[in-house]
Amino acid sequence: KCKKCNKNFKSETPGSTKCLACGTGKRSSNGSAVCQDCQPGEAGTPCSKCEPGKYRGETDETTACKTCVIGQSSTKGSSSCTKCDLGRYGSSSNPGVCAECIDKKEYQDTKGQTKCLSCKLGEKWISLISSCTKCTFGQYGSENGTCVHCNAGRFQDEPGKHECKDCSVDTYLSEEGKSSKADCEKCDFDKSTGSTIGNINKASCLCKRIDYYTDSQGECQPCPEGADCSMKDGLLLSELTAKPGYWRPDLTTDTFSPCVVGYSSLDAQEL
Repeated sequence: KCKKCNKNFKSETPGSTKCLACGTGKRSSNGSAVCQDCQPGEAGTPCSKCEPGKYRGETDETTACKTCVIGQSSTKGSSSCTKCDLGRYGSSSNPGVCAECIDKKEYQDTKGQTKCLSCKLGEKWISLISSCTKCTFGQYGSENGTCVHCNAGRFQDEPGKHECKDCSVDTYLSEEGKSSKADCEKCDFDKSTGSTIGNINKASCLCKRIDYYTDSQGECQPCPEGADCSMKDGLLLSELTAKPGYWRPDLTTDTFSPCVVGYSSLDAQEL
């Protein structure tokens, strides 16, 4: 009684009493007289599909599948490898596998690469597959890949910077995200911020020392004759002092009188 040879066995000679194994890199179906090479994408004994990350081409040795080079990958049973896609990279620690770049930290805009790229300080992360762009006007890089608006009192008129510029003395800026020095508002002519820069509101503008003092309504008044208004900007009436040779009866009056003049009372009124 003649029986068919099993799968991956052969019988080439009529009258054989046994079937012969196909051997490494060969295959056959049930009842085959000859063995054939493993199909592309297969290898081994018996022929098995190449695992993901490996391949075997039509002209490659049939004994084993090859591992894809770093920066390429494959699916199960592949006859060739493909480059890692955009947003992915090939790792030397795991050849044949493409890993995804870290979200909002890295990107890769070219296929088949072995590493992802990182945004620099002053650049904004766009996506896994797009290169970073410079922080725009009115913004600065707070950390790699992140741009934020300039704070009040500051501006940025150049792209791609990692810090904002301060509004200069005698100016202030109440809004965020401004892109020009011209956005800094000037104090009134009789007020100053002193040596302070980066001021955020109009309250930073104080009546200029020497020439003015601040009245009860917050308005600037000329420094009275005989008074010393040089101690600080925004000096209040009660904080004024008399210059040498002058005096005033109390802290609520803006009258300073010379000591050489005779007076009828202690209210600084002349005779």
